[in-house]
Amino acid sequence: MPRTQREVAHRKKIAEYDRNRPKKKCPVCDKIMIEYNYWRHVRNKHSNQMEQLGVKPRRHIKKAHGHPYRFLSEMVRGCMIHDKQIINRDEIEEIALEIISKLKKNGQFDPSLNNLPCRDDCGGYLKEGFDFHSHSLYKLSLDRINNSIGHFKFKNGTWLSNIRFVVHGINHRTNPTMYNEKMPSMLRDKVMQVEDPNEVDTLKIRLNKTRYNGVKILPYQSMTNAYHRDGKDHFNSVKEMRLYCYGLLRKQWFRCTISNIFMNDTTDNSEAGHRMFAPSLNAIDPVKGHRKGNLEWICSFLNNGNCDKTKKEKFEDDKPTSWNRERFYEYIGFKV
Repeated sequence: MPRTQREVAHRKKIAEYDRNRPKKKCPVCDKIMIEYNYWRHVRNKHSNQMEQLGVKPRRHIKKAHGHPYRFLSEMVRGCMIHDKQIINRDEIEEIALEIISKLKKNGQFDPSLNNLPCRDDCGGYLKEGFDFHSHSLYKLSLDRINNSIGHFKFKNGTWLSNIRFVVHGINHRTNPTMYNEKMPSMLRDKVMQVEDPNEVDTLKIRLNKTRYNGVKILPYQSMTNAYHRDGKDHFNSVKEMRLYCYGLLRKQWFRCTISNIFMNDTTDNSEAGHRMFAPSLNAIDPVKGHRKGNLEWICSFLNNGNCDKTKKEKFEDDKPTSWNRERFYEYIGFKV
């Protein structure tokens, strides 16, 4: 499998680090090596003297079809921590292997092929399949079918009874995946939907207030959160930012710049946490922050966690980390 620029750079760093690590001498054969290799050397060459040398037997790990195993085991561990579940190494190994087995069965992964086209469990099309590394829009994400219980519970002979395989970019707190396989068709209908003029007029009235029927309007909440995050570094006051952002929303005619879906804050008729199409203020380039010329309003469910700001290095062949119109339309199968 060809290596990406990021993988090549990572391997160079490891090699440089290993060269500078302190060395250890084998007391049996006098061979000098780094400490990590010392334990492996004793196990392989002097297995009958392991106890005298203070080296413990290596814990057996099953072979797991190549590169996804480490990524999946770390993801499973993270889900267990999120659920405040007791970490059990044997369970992590078992769950990770079951995920690989299910991905292969569903035709979503094949270790002998690269860039395997497939669909995730919500029907979204993935031209190059799932990514098995961080910082990618198409990274495999484990979505809970029932959010009131944990990710993993052994039931009916499987650990994955409460899991859907979806891309990271669609696994959002507003829970768009609750529509299952109907999600792409629902989103295509939304793209084609014509806005109601009365609804537009109502939104314009709401934007002149901070509250509507006693509840904070969602664009105001989104803009205020962005101001306190880093907008205060680029605007003189919250009022200046509010006027700029509200003008931007009117200029977009209340349509999402990525999906072209008409955005509605639905303050008084939608359950909190499920407002997929509420306007959300997005920094186009997260590194530049919430400043003039770098802002857009998009549907809340498309404002996924972008990790570009935490990247220490950037490479030309890095995977995309955020949606644009072309990627979103390809995912839902919408043809312009």
